[in-house]
Amino acid sequence: MNAQPDTIDRGTVIWQRLESLAIAATLLTVYVLSDAASHTSWWFFVFLLVLPDVTLLGYLFGTRYGAFLYNLGHTNIGPGAINIASLIVDVPTLLPIAFAWAIHIAIDRTLGYGIKSTKGFAFTHLSRIGKQKDTR
Repeated sequence: MNAQPDTIDRGTVIWQRLESLAIAATLLTVYVLSDAASHTSWWFFVFLLVLPDVTLLGYLFGTRYGAFLYNLGHTNIGPGAINIASLIVDVPTLLPIAFAWAIHIAIDRTLGYGIKSTKGFAFTHLSRIGKQKDTR
């Protein structure tokens, strides 16, 4: 017996995406209004925003390795650790990295790209990416 349904309720997915959009907007606002933005150029910040997608290269070595590497770069553990480290060691130049990384994750969640399953890239904790079979 499968404990999880094959499909995720569409309403739940919409709420999760709206929540992620609010998180991305809040983080970007705090970043812009805080002193953190003064520690890097906007071009470098944009570079940092797309950098986590380098983890997609893991899929060249299979879905298991790809999912692991992607998930490593797309959970808030990394940005949180960098943020805490920047405060403990008083290195404010690390803050743009933490902000950009967390904003990237929130944007991905808004677009439906969640934590990946080893079943394949399309299988996430939010929903399945792409066209789904009609179960009617």
